[in-house]
Amino acid sequence: MTASRVHIDELQIRIEGLLPEDADILGREVVKRLGDHLPGDLQTKSLKRLEITVTIPLDTPRERLAHRIAGQICKGLV
Repeated sequence: MTASRVHIDELQIRIEGLLPEDADILGREVVKRLGDHLPGDLQTKSLKRLEITVTIPLDTPRERLAHRIAGQICKGLV
């Protein structure tokens, strides 16, 4: 089995009230968690843009937020 790879040129996360430095940290956490969500048989394809919307309760911890965002990105890839 070959390993799946995703190359992300740019990841923009917009969350009301999230400071830019916190968004940067969250973005790195999202990328780390993508590996947990990627299917092993992901087909090679190129997307110019993938736009997702994730609805999450206000009191969601950042770790869980990264997990949910990564999951939605993977749904958009398959």
